Order: sequence, then C-alpha cells, then structure tokens
Amino acid sequence: MCHAVDTEHNGTENASVVYIASCPTTSVNKLYMKKQLKAALAGQPPPDYADDTNLSESTLKGYTGYKGVSEPGKRALGFYIE
Repeated sequence: MCHAVDTEHNGTENASVVYIASCPTTSVNKLYMKKQLKAALAGQPPPDYADDTNLSESTLKGYTGYKGVSEPGKRALGFYIE
C-alpha cells in the first residue's frame, strides 16, 4: 500500500493524501514502501509528507502501533518486500 500525494502542491495548507491499496511492484515503488514502512513503524509521517512537521503519530490519542496488523495487512503495508 503506497502513500501518495500530488507531485505539485500550490496550496498554503497540507494537501490531502491517498493510501493506494495496490500499486505496481516496480523497484521505485518497493524502495518507497520500504522507506514509508520504516517511518510508520517509528510513528512518523511518510517520506513525502511536509518536512516542516513535528508530527509523531505515536503521540496521538489511541495510537497502538502496528502490533495488531493482520498478515494480509502486513503484506499490503510492505512488511515482506525484499
């Protein structure tokens, strides 16, 4: 599952994002998903999220991390990408 934002943002606020439940398994997508997963497991936003944020999802109310993610969910999130 890939986090995606528009390549050009002309607004003044954060853009909306989409998590795409399927994506081509190209080398570029695999590399991005590895970076995205590393950030997610650390409670951080995806790599293409605004750099000027101090957001840590691990501090949000109700945050539980990824311990309860099912095997199909782990596959979708890129846990098993080589």
